[in-house]
Amino acid sequence: MPLRSRRPTNRMPEIDMIPMLGVMLVVLAFFVLVTTTLNSQQTANLILPTAQTGTGAVKAAQPLIVTLDQQEQITLANKPIPLEKLSPLLVAYLEANPKGAIVLKADRQLPYKKVLPLLETLKAIGGDRVSLAISTS
Repeated sequence: MPLRSRRPTNRMPEIDMIPMLGVMLVVLAFFVLVTTTLNSQQTANLILPTAQTGTGAVKAAQPLIVTLDQQEQITLANKPIPLEKLSPLLVAYLEANPKGAIVLKADRQLPYKKVLPLLETLKAIGGDRVSLAISTS
């Protein structure tokens, strides 16, 4: 009985593409059918209710802007104010404007470690209604 030699063949393995193309055509046909049936759905004729009366849009309160310049001077409405007098004014603003917010606008050149104490003071007064403004220029 002759022995077969196990030498490697130089032929590349062949991949049969016909079954894969058949599957792809079935999937394509499925998507074509689904998209055509989705576009031809019937809609119900509904009459939507309209508003008879309304108060209009609710006007949002303007945020109160507190600025801190490079000399660490606090200003409120473009007027210099000491930190001791700032707290009662902010509390009064927040009580008068339940939807109002406080924005701290610090000088861009001012180090953050000098801004942080004022920001923490404002957060203690206004909670989550306090924001830190950042400038992009």
